[in-house]
Amino acid sequence: MPNIMIHEKVAYTIAKQIKDLDTKEFYLGALSPDAVNVNGFASKEERWTSHIRDKDLNKWRLNIINFYKQNQNNYNKAFLTGYLIHILTDIVFDDYFYLDVTNKIKEDNKDLLDPHPYFLKCMDEYAKENMTSTFFIEIKEKLKSPTYYDILNITKEELKSWTEKKLNEQITTNVENKYIDDRLISSLTEQVLNEYNKIQQ
Repeated sequence: MPNIMIHEKVAYTIAKQIKDLDTKEFYLGALSPDAVNVNGFASKEERWTSHIRDKDLNKWRLNIINFYKQNQNNYNKAFLTGYLIHILTDIVFDDYFYLDVTNKIKEDNKDLLDPHPYFLKCMDEYAKENMTSTFFIEIKEKLKSPTYYDILNITKEELKSWTEKKLNEQITTNVENKYIDDRLISSLTEQVLNEYNKIQQ
């Protein structure tokens, strides 16, 4: 699963192409599904509920599309769209990018039995590299006073705590990251935007 920095980079790039989305509500929605982890890595049941997840990626797509369409009148539109973009980003990453990245890690690190922990550290390294980037500073500024929402199994209080935690995170990871970069995130964003546009047709 992409981390919050990747989710916000994808959301930011999309919002610069679809100006109506360039709002604090959209960026809040884009980090919301992971708020179940505010007190530590949540159980599978909690994570799958907040992400409306299914092990079949196409069923998972249908789950979030149906949720998005059925809740148009229940949430701020930009917030709900951010929530959709977050989950589409997770799905697209799993579908098109995860195996490629972890296979490259295995090729370069023959002694690794499981590339996933190193993959997570590379994502953290990417986040650390971008904490002072223009796009993230702009998002932090927008998210200074958002309206929080209860959504699925996430309370507005949890969402508030999660937002404050992730926007002010101190990341201490120190690994060589050759795998998670702007080129990868650009390709990821392009595919997410393609799937989003199909939903709007």
